[in-house]
Amino acid sequence: MSNTFKEWMEELESCVVERGMEVEETWRKINRRAPYMAPGYEWLKPFKLVVLVDASGFVSDEEYTGFVSELNSVAEENDCGIHLILFSNNVLGELIREQIDPKQVLSKIKHSQNEPIVIKNALKKALEVIEEGDIIVIFTSGNLSDEDDQETIEYADILYQKSYRPIFIYTVKVPKPFKDWIIANFYK
Repeated sequence: MSNTFKEWMEELESCVVERGMEVEETWRKINRRAPYMAPGYEWLKPFKLVVLVDASGFVSDEEYTGFVSELNSVAEENDCGIHLILFSNNVLGELIREQIDPKQVLSKIKHSQNEPIVIKNALKKALEVIEEGDIIVIFTSGNLSDEDDQETIEYADILYQKSYRPIFIYTVKVPKPFKDWIIANFYK
């Protein structure tokens, strides 16, 4: 996949809508109870958004609130779940549900910008929860202290392959391990 720079809201929504419309061919006849379902097609299994959010404090509260509210609206419109992983220098917590309350996210965010941001453990956690066909989204400033770490690069590659479409949303810069992902600047 080429590293295309797109607007993050449009990219997230189009990716989720496209994934939600995937069907598989079958030999089934027309269903009289559900005539809207095309004969010979079956919806693929449900999917979830696995979202890694930088909670180090480099991104402002307004940006977090805007991101989470957009995430909620996309998930609600397309009937998919959200698995949110908060990270800073370690995994800080997880929220798993249909809707995420922005206040819960803000309450877990650290406002100390002196610590390095380490994404390796969050990527490892995402590998534990992601299933084939899920969509992974990373929202961070991009100032990662472990971007040259070999394990970070390996985890990013595995997530890239397992995800339906990986999206990296940044506020400052794009780290090296994520150059092949769909890249979107938060401010565009």
